[in-house]
Amino acid sequence: MLSKIRDMDKVCHVCGKSGAQRHFGGICCAPCKMFFRRNVQYKLENNRCQFGDLCDITKNTRHTCRICRFKKCLAIGMEKELLRASRFQTKTQQVQQSLNVSQSDLFQHDRLLLTSNQWNVLLNVIHDYDQTSPTTQIREFFHRQSTYPPKIRMKLFSEKFSHVFQSIFRSLGSFLERLPEFCTLKLQEKVELLRRHLRNIGRFSGMFLLRKTNLYTSPLHYTSDLYEENLRITHQYDVDETILKLFLVTLVFSTCTDVVQVSSNGKCRSESMNCKNSSLENDPLVLVEDLITIQNVYVDILFKYMLYRYGLHDAVLRFAKMTKTFLDKMCCFVQTEESSRLQNEIIENIRYEIIANFISANKPLQFC
Repeated sequence: MLSKIRDMDKVCHVCGKSGAQRHFGGICCAPCKMFFRRNVQYKLENNRCQFGDLCDITKNTRHTCRICRFKKCLAIGMEKELLRASRFQTKTQQVQQSLNVSQSDLFQHDRLLLTSNQWNVLLNVIHDYDQTSPTTQIREFFHRQSTYPPKIRMKLFSEKFSHVFQSIFRSLGSFLERLPEFCTLKLQEKVELLRRHLRNIGRFSGMFLLRKTNLYTSPLHYTSDLYEENLRITHQYDVDETILKLFLVTLVFSTCTDVVQVSSNGKCRSESMNCKNSSLENDPLVLVEDLITIQNVYVDILFKYMLYRYGLHDAVLRFAKMTKTFLDKMCCFVQTEESSRLQNEIIENIRYEIIANFISANKPLQFC
């Protein structure tokens, strides 16, 4: 009894969480115990982390890298042999019977591993997004603001926030021009994608950038209800920036990103257009098959990356949560259209500017 009480005061040797006990030969918390049990069959110790086996495993980051977490479990003395062999074997058989393809089989197939070419595409997306991101400028803006008294700070915020907002949407234009698949589209297809998606994708990307710069810690530019709703949705964002950036690219090549809501009088409300024209599927200017082909390339990379980092179960949950977060945000935009009038005007002006330059020059536009 005393030993159990002393064990409860221990800190997990894997992630640092309190209340750890001895499991399978090592001192760890209950979540790390279950993680070890679920992943022991995949032989993760034979794999190498894409980031050089240097991931720092804490209670806040333990979900980011399965390989480093499992190797740390082994390093603190947890032994696979101490698992009850019969119970483990029975559980594995039940899983294999309930699924057409078991998780162990999935991870043994090369088709679920990112190829070298896919890694290059992934890294290029990250690099291009970071190169065009206005994060540094936004942080400098807030740093300068922090040096003023509160009253002056509030006045400057109201005057200067539109510049921050514009930089977010213009940076998205620069990012799109770096995507090889976007550059290969016909002029009419580029214009149509920008006309339909710039508002929604720009705001979704903006939420990510503004969370990074802690803008949502200040409700100065929101009404209270809109602020609370945006804050709630922002906190749902996945902490893995790579997933966010890849998901953003998949949205670019979607046939529709609008959420259409029908009111009690039968009228449609959406972010950019009416019910009849909310999808590209019947648009003669866009080859939908080409868009879906491009989108599938990035969806494949996105999901394989999630499998690599988190495993099948968590990958499915994260993908579903990301999709729900996007839909929640689009619904929030529709419901608060009037209170966002100034932002809508800014977006429309930028969209008109981008499209006008495309049409007049018929060549890649220099946004920044």
